[in-house]
Amino acid sequence: HVAAQSVAYVQQVANVGGEVITDIQNAGDGSGRLFVVTRDGRIRIVRFPDGGADDGTPDSATVDSTPFVNIASRITNSGERGLLGLAFHPSFAANGYFFVNYSASGSGDTEIARCRADPPASDAAVYPTGDVLKTI
Repeated sequence: HVAAQSVAYVQQVANVGGEVITDIQNAGDGSGRLFVVTRDGRIRIVRFPDGGADDGTPDSATVDSTPFVNIASRITNSGERGLLGLAFHPSFAANGYFFVNYSASGSGDTEIARCRADPPASDAAVYPTGDVLKTI
């Protein structure tokens, strides 16, 4: 179970491109993938050789070279601004919906947008152009 990963595993993940990590999530889809959100606008997939099983043996994580999402051009990335959060729809495995929280480029407003991975098991999702659900 990925949620039971030790602090050591998360520290391995902390070297994702040297960027500031703002969130780490599991999609709850049974894939064992961890989704690491970085302030610079990328969501990277981290994999463990045994799918993240908490079997008491150390794992070495690998990071996919292509980001799951890259919205760097749509965000303001400075100070406490950037790509700040990620949440997966409870039925992500069936519908592919996930949500991102970020500081919008230009205005710096906080936006919450709905995105979709199609198919849900895809390792790359395209950020939609018009699914902003809330602007604060």
